[in-house]
Amino acid sequence: MRKALQLLRYHLWTLVLFTWSDIKTTLIPVSVLGLGIAQFNINNQAISPEEDAKNKPWRPIPSGRISLRNAMILRWISVVYCCLLSFYLRKAVLIPSAFFTCFVFVYNYLGWDRNGFMKIFMLAYGYPNMALGAVLVAECPGPAPLAEILDWKKYPELIVFSLVIATTVHAQDFQDVEGDPHRYGSERFIMDCHL
Repeated sequence: MRKALQLLRYHLWTLVLFTWSDIKTTLIPVSVLGLGIAQFNINNQAISPEEDAKNKPWRPIPSGRISLRNAMILRWISVVYCCLLSFYLRKAVLIPSAFFTCFVFVYNYLGWDRNGFMKIFMLAYGYPNMALGAVLVAECPGPAPLAEILDWKKYPELIVFSLVIATTVHAQDFQDVEGDPHRYGSERFIMDCHL
């Protein structure tokens, strides 16, 4: 066992050495920005742990790695973290970050995740909205009016991203049909909503 751990450590360090020169320029920024999705994932998983126990028992709540209460505390910490980080990186980034937080709330607490069309709309607008924040951070333009910075015509790739999400996001739900009765009361929820 000790030999296996030494071998694993050796290979993990080898991977670190491959990426060493990119740690400050890529790995850390991507990791910091990637934490933005945490508020959605934590909240989404905390809404119906019974569903995850059936579909994805390896997730932190059903596997017992974190309690439901602590997950919700972590969710609110992630909201504050995202807003503060967004404001720190660039004030214009706070707008898509705040919208994304609102989308997460509406999606999970107002039942839009239970309506196929609203679910598609929220995800097709929410994910590109989060991506807009990352683009605004990466772009780092000089001072400009907010309306000019947030003009969607400047970001055609986000529109394409939105269309891809809108036309494909329902397919990922087919793997979760077994847990649907715990959340939606119907084994055929995905079929009823999307087909």
